[in-house]
Amino acid sequence: MKIVNAQFVKDFRAEAERQKDFTNSFWRQLAVILVAIIIIQAVGPFVVLWGTNLVAHPLLPGF
Repeated sequence: MKIVNAQFVKDFRAEAERQKDFTNSFWRQLAVILVAIIIIQAVGPFVVLWGTNLVAHPLLPGF
């Protein structure tokens, strides 16, 4: 039983060729993830505790 046939390999190579122009997308996605983590660390605890009498202490100092 052959798991990968010739058509799959052909389609895979065509898709890889199509995505060659998107090499920077990894770095863009990484930057978006890091910025999201910083925003969540800064305001996340306050949003979660909004309307309560609890005090949030963010993990990052200075925020």
